[in-house]
Amino acid sequence: NVAGLRRVFHEKAQLFGEVYGNRFDEPIEAFFKLCKKNPLRRGGIYRSRIVSVTRVGGAAMVMVTEDGCWGSASYVDFFTVSRIDGAWKITNKTFAYTGGKIPPEVLE
Repeated sequence: NVAGLRRVFHEKAQLFGEVYGNRFDEPIEAFFKLCKKNPLRRGGIYRSRIVSVTRVGGAAMVMVTEDGCWGSASYVDFFTVSRIDGAWKITNKTFAYTGGKIPPEVLE
């Protein structure tokens, strides 16, 4: 749901990570385009779980695991979250690919 993602991410958020030796260091808009073209829940087995939340004042770090992305791919995500103008927004997503198969069209 790209509209939902846009609500929770800050417009200047960044995405960082690596898959099969390919770096993904780009504006979050690239992630939105990827999700629109290739929805995460393809295959019907997607699940996510909040592992931890650390908050100090208006800043937080949230670790989330994701399994079943685009079939069988799994990730651990580290979200940096900031309270901006009274609303919590994700300002950074750094991910680690942890296994499973990623369809070739997702990596294009």
